[in-house]
Amino acid sequence: IGTIRHKGYIPWDDDIDMAMMREDYDKLLSVAETEFQHPYFFQTAYSEKAPYCHGHAQLRMDGTTAILHNNVPMDIHLGIFIDIFVLDSVPKDKDAMMKMARLIRKAKKPLEFRMDNRISLTSRMLCRWMPMSIFKERYKRMEGLAKTHANNESNYVAPILLCQEEAFLQHNMLNKEWYKETMWMPFEDILLPVPVGYDKILTLQYGDYMTPAKEPSMHGGFLVLDAERDYKYYLPNLRKHKREEKFNKFLQKIHLRK
Repeated sequence: IGTIRHKGYIPWDDDIDMAMMREDYDKLLSVAETEFQHPYFFQTAYSEKAPYCHGHAQLRMDGTTAILHNNVPMDIHLGIFIDIFVLDSVPKDKDAMMKMARLIRKAKKPLEFRMDNRISLTSRMLCRWMPMSIFKERYKRMEGLAKTHANNESNYVAPILLCQEEAFLQHNMLNKEWYKETMWMPFEDILLPVPVGYDKILTLQYGDYMTPAKEPSMHGGFLVLDAERDYKYYLPNLRKHKREEKFNKFLQKIHLRK
């Protein structure tokens, strides 16, 4: 939508979102380790040494910083990034699609518990000792659920691994024909590939997409965004601040109980 409407970044947005068909994404995944060299890092559940479970990939650039509030405790790459979403084949039948989404959500939940330090201690304790080998195996199993309909006759795709509410999936149930060909269009000072069916895609997702409507970022805003300095410079102080913040909240609870 930034490419079509603004010929660049949406003024109140903060990143670039790309989408790939599952078959193309899997090909990219197979060559990413050799094709993306420092300072670029292709971030997935398989390439990170710590738990990472977002249902999509991110192409990061080391030497830069893009830290969200929930990223502070996480030992993952945190450079500026491009989101790469995966479009999987989904059944045309609404009930079958929602059943598929529920199965993926169920498989994803323990992985999110293992990754996310914001959730309750009780929930984290259930999964905190999950070794990375098992984490990656379970992530692969979850991806397998997303590939269930890869060879079916449905002509629809969706970012099913994001597994959000029903309305989200309905507004992102896309016809494969809309992606059959791509065209190159200007984005800032470069050209980006845009599917030929962009009008149908954006109308389904946003309605009157040419009329700007400011909405909050999916990220909720960055804690630190710096294109000149590496994220490792910021993490020690951010983590110290988080620990002090948690300790102060703990003291407040004790005081209230008294």
